[in-house]
This record gives sequence, C-alpha cells and structure tokens, in this order.
Amino acid sequence: MVSNQIIGGTYGGYPEDLARETEILAQEDGRAGRFQGGAISVNYRKCGKKNCICAKPGHPGHGPQYLWSMTIKGKSYAKNLRFGPELKEYVEETDDYRGFVELCSELVELNERICVYSTAGSILIILFL
Repeated sequence: MVSNQIIGGTYGGYPEDLARETEILAQEDGRAGRFQGGAISVNYRKCGKKNCICAKPGHPGHGPQYLWSMTIKGKSYAKNLRFGPELKEYVEETDDYRGFVELCSELVELNERICVYSTAGSILIILFL
C-alpha cells in the first residue's frame, strides 16, 4: 500500500481531486467587486491646546480618525477616510484583497501539489507502508 507521505512533506489526494479543488477555488474568485491592498488604521491625536480636554492625562485624544495607507513600488500613499460609506467601501475592498491573496496562495499550493504528484516517480521517493 502506498502512503500519502512523500519525503519532504505530506501529500494528499490524486490529480483528479486536486484539479477539482482548483476549479472550485477558481469559481470562488468569481465574486464581483473591486479590491485593493493597504491597511486601515484608527488613530487618536492630541491637538496641543493646553485647555483642551485631550490635554488631560489619560485622555486618548481627538478621534477616531481613519487612515488608509499603502506602499506601491517604494512610494507611500495615504488617505484620510470619512466615517460612513467611504470607510465601509475601503474596509470591504481591503478585506476582498486579503481574500484574493489567500485564494491565490491556495491555487499556487494546489498546482504545486499537482506538479509534485505528476513528477513524484522521477523526483521524490514515495514511502511504502
């Protein structure tokens, strides 16, 4: 009986199963919508006025203020976001981006497993139990 374990890692499934899984993941990507990378941070800041409430010890400061930021080819971009529809849109787009990156990683992993399976006889040693 052949084990699912291959030296260097564990492999599960056969090419047909992996191909089916790849198709399912590709269909998941069919969701509509835009996406973009970046991060959204929530910030509070002190204004610097001596008589302001934010100057008191323990006060977090004015806010929350929402900032979207991203670096593209070494250049940083940032945008203050208004609470409401604009913030909601950016949150959805950055969440969709993270989902897309995760989906791409899963597709790459599946395709690597398909390649390992198709070349397992010539490159890797399959353990027999």
